[in-house]
Amino acid sequence: MGEGDLQVIEDARINEVEKKKLHKEIERQRRKEMAALYDSLRSVLPSNSIKGLRSASDQIAEATKYIRYMQNKVRQLKVKRDKMMKSAENNKKGLLSSSKGLPITVRVQRCTGSAEVLIFATAEGRSLRLSSILQLLVEEGLNVVDCNCTKFDGRLHCTIQCEEGRPSIDLQTLQVKLTSNIENFGDESG
Repeated sequence: MGEGDLQVIEDARINEVEKKKLHKEIERQRRKEMAALYDSLRSVLPSNSIKGLRSASDQIAEATKYIRYMQNKVRQLKVKRDKMMKSAENNKKGLLSSSKGLPITVRVQRCTGSAEVLIFATAEGRSLRLSSILQLLVEEGLNVVDCNCTKFDGRLHCTIQCEEGRPSIDLQTLQVKLTSNIENFGDESG
């Protein structure tokens, strides 16, 4: 082997050492960036969800579970918001269609073999005595199966689901009866 061959071998060895140094530096930077990303991930997770987890893979698995949990919560809240918005729209329509301009509006509608009573009341209007309304519905031959009242945007929204206990209940007459008798239900909320 000549001097030129030895120089080529030496240059290759130096080149290989430099490549290894460069590779080590790149790997060190990658690990440093990954550590920063793990720290960032841990900082946005609830502390109780990562308590005791040491390995990065465990923390990522817990982060995945937490993200899925939050996505589900967001979906649930969207559904709830949409229902509230629909209820608000129905409320607005009900109050606008009130012929007497009363702060309490009643609407009765048929829903596949049952009846639905919707009551909308503004906060500044009279209060309702719900037990009296339910009693009147039972007296009219309806079986109350669900009653849900919520306050939203300063208004009371009551939805009462009923099954018709006897055939041929005139829902329009029932609506008129509820509306005309609502003043007799008293000032007690109920």
